[in-house]
Amino acid sequence: MSRLHAPSAALVPAHPATDGVRYAPGVRRAFPSLVLLLGLPLGLLVGAAPRMAEAQPAPGPPPLPPPSVAQPSPLPPPPPPVGVGAQPAQPVSPPLAEEPPPVTPLPSAAPPPSVYGAYTGPSGAYVMPPVPPPPPRKDPPSCCFMALRYDPFELLYGRLTFQAEIAVAGPVTVELEPSWIWGTLEEATDEKGFALGGNVGVYFGRTPLRGWWVKGHVAFETFEASVTSPDGQVTVSERITSPILGAMIGSSSIWGPDRGRDGGFILTTGVGIGAALADRVELVAVDVDGDSGNRTEYYDGIGRLRLLGTVSVGAAF
Repeated sequence: MSRLHAPSAALVPAHPATDGVRYAPGVRRAFPSLVLLLGLPLGLLVGAAPRMAEAQPAPGPPPLPPPSVAQPSPLPPPPPPVGVGAQPAQPVSPPLAEEPPPVTPLPSAAPPPSVYGAYTGPSGAYVMPPVPPPPPRKDPPSCCFMALRYDPFELLYGRLTFQAEIAVAGPVTVELEPSWIWGTLEEATDEKGFALGGNVGVYFGRTPLRGWWVKGHVAFETFEASVTSPDGQVTVSERITSPILGAMIGSSSIWGPDRGRDGGFILTTGVGIGAALADRVELVAVDVDGDSGNRTEYYDGIGRLRLLGTVSVGAAF
């Protein structure tokens, strides 16, 4: 019978780490195959390393460093609390702003005025033009204290009438109105004489002889009335005399330089009604044969009423 002999200890080298360790027989037989299996890939890797180094591209330039970000300045620490015996923190004054550089003035030149009268000064600032001096004050108006007028419409009644009006106090005026009586509109009747009238007027405005007015009228007329018969051979005459009272309303306007400030042309218009205070007077002239005659009455009934009116022109001073 064969006997297995253990290998001699002199043929197996001793290893410090495995000395005294016994391996199973299967492990000892698989150990060479395990070494070959692990060493083959390692050898292939080592052999391919030079070729991989040649195929790798050359390294590029190193990347730029990232831009530095300015860190905000740290806030100043808060002042310590004020306690007993502690000094209060002094306020920190902000840094003074730098003064701007001086502006060099442009060469002096007369800038063109703008649409609204302002212009730009040499330094470019908006400058208002100098204010002109106020206009000289005018003297107070000297018009009007008197007016002289003529009434052409009185000619239709056979009278030539003039008017003189004077301001006496504020808006109050006094007017004198003389008339020359030289005829009448009545057929076969003639009148010769005069009349003298007077008015006291008050103007509604503050200026006399301008604007609307109201006047009280007082007059006295005296004339010789004559009536002639139809055949012209008989004439009857008698003196007619009567006072007349009435009232009028109207207006006055003045035209001239500076709107008639110192006088000019004046136009006065007015209308009113009056009444004669004398007794009734009747004149009758009959033909020589007594067949016909003419008769004229004064101050009878409705004949006492007088239509007062004026449309006069003249000058105001």
